[in-house]
Amino acid sequence: TKGASFLLEDDEEVLKAFINRGEIYDLKFKKIDEIDFNSLIKEIDESRIILKQVKSCEEIIKPALLIVESPTKAKQISRFFGHPAVRVVKGGKDSIILYEVPTSRYIFTVTASLGHLVDLVTNQGFFGVSVNEGFIPLYTTIKRCRKCSTQFTEERQSCPKCGSTDIDDAKNRINVFRKLAGDAGFVIVGTDPDSEGEKIAWDIKNLLSNFSIIKRAEFHEVTKRAVQEALENLK
Repeated sequence: TKGASFLLEDDEEVLKAFINRGEIYDLKFKKIDEIDFNSLIKEIDESRIILKQVKSCEEIIKPALLIVESPTKAKQISRFFGHPAVRVVKGGKDSIILYEVPTSRYIFTVTASLGHLVDLVTNQGFFGVSVNEGFIPLYTTIKRCRKCSTQFTEERQSCPKCGSTDIDDAKNRINVFRKLAGDAGFVIVGTDPDSEGEKIAWDIKNLLSNFSIIKRAEFHEVTKRAVQEALENLK
């Protein structure tokens, strides 16, 4: 439910520092004589009445999986809504970090795709496109060598460049995302609104659409206000 917070001034320098830090999270403060307390109390009471009328909290606060591109962005966005709980899930040999945080509408699990997940194969078709029965793109998961950072798509146990067997396969992340999508039932794709981000978003939709409802959140800057507006206007 909605509530009210009061900030009491004790040290002016500390107060200024607190307000400046709060602006990063789009927190705005008003002086107490600027507040209409009757309207504030009414707004808080109405939110509690709505909660009593619904059958359960799940009807107004739903679980959702939010997938962005980078781990840094996942961490930053989750912190817009409070102090997230951090969970680490094993996906094969890989550890996938999840940030869990409640918002006014969702219980978010925020994670990162770490860039592209799939790409055209290199050993089939014409540059990865089958032309025998129409133009059918042939996709597979992207593999990356942790030692020399070489990326490839062939199904092999070692890096084609340095021979290392320490390989990161996007298949592991996809399997974790499918499990999380099935648990939540609702996925929001928050990749960048450029050609690269749209391709990643399209891939995620294709990979997870059998497991969950998929929506797109488009924001052009990583601020709390921009993210909240995007979440209120899902596509």
